[in-house]
Amino acid sequence: MKKCNGLRCKWIQNSHNSNHWVCLACGKERHIEHSDPVWTFIIIIAIALIVTFTLGSNSSPQNHQQDPENYPESIESKPQFLEL
Repeated sequence: MKKCNGLRCKWIQNSHNSNHWVCLACGKERHIEHSDPVWTFIIIIAIALIVTFTLGSNSSPQNHQQDPENYPESIESKPQFLEL
């Protein structure tokens, strides 16, 4: 069989075993195991916690009331007119 550098490998899946792959050019074999459900669960929980904390920190209630004495240009202040 030919030797290939790994970039030219044309991997074909075994029809009897979905985890078994063979390179047509060099005959290398690979066994690909499916992911562990425990790790998948841990990753999903971690992503959910990150999203929850990110959205929770942006939507926390804040006090937007302004003190009219500190901000005289606010809408709540009384307009003052100059006499001519």
